[in-house]
Amino acid sequence: MRRKRNSDATRTAILKAALRLFGEHGYHQTSITMVANEANVYRSSIAFYFGTKEDLLRGVFEFFIEEWLGHLAQRAVGEIHHEDKVEVLQNLLDTWILDFDRNPEQKKATFRLAIEASQSNHNPLHETSRQMFENFRNILTGLVIAGQQADTISKSVPAKALGNTMMLAALGYQYAWYTFPDMFEPGQCCEDLRFVLGGLKLLR
Repeated sequence: MRRKRNSDATRTAILKAALRLFGEHGYHQTSITMVANEANVYRSSIAFYFGTKEDLLRGVFEFFIEEWLGHLAQRAVGEIHHEDKVEVLQNLLDTWILDFDRNPEQKKATFRLAIEASQSNHNPLHETSRQMFENFRNILTGLVIAGQQADTISKSVPAKALGNTMMLAALGYQYAWYTFPDMFEPGQCCEDLRFVLGGLKLLR
């Protein structure tokens, strides 16, 4: 028997079910019927709230990934005037990594979706995924530039190169954790990144 829920609860249940199944089986191997069974709703409910399977994928991406990256972006903007830009960068990367650790199943699923989107030009989220990660990389680079202008971050390293490196470090950690979770400890990874970023103050 299908459970009765209010509209917000039903929509959230569908999104959570779709995220888990997309993460476990991949987008193309997950059917609407599988999502309906997982969420304990009728197939017609998914059509009502989201329309097509592609629309559901966009809903999942917006609900989980955009919200997550949006939170990081808001934090960066909120601390843009913080005098120590290195500390802001360290805190952002800490948030990125530790949030992945606090919600492992959710983040593994969102990461798989992001990988699928980046690997296929036919994936409906390809451009959306690219733009979101590019925006966050630009935020990191902007913080580096602000720190260099304030003479708190070394000018010996190009800002764009450092922004790219930090983005790759965060994504690389997630990919490593996704692939070999037993080999990487989030707290230690944060300490390592803090140590590396802290060195920027010594290179001016």
